Amino acid sequence: MAKQLQEMGKNLEDTMDKAGRSREESTARSALGRLVTGFPPFLRE
Repeated sequence: MAKQLQEMGKNLEDTMDKAGRSREESTARSALGRLVTGFPPFLRE
């Protein structure tokens, strides 16, 4: 059981790693975009 969980964890890590590399940039961009678009309304209030 522990070995299965270990393997699942490793596979998940690998998947996250691959997804992370390709998405890191776009995620950073969208987060930045959300901040930029999110701030003006707050500043106006």
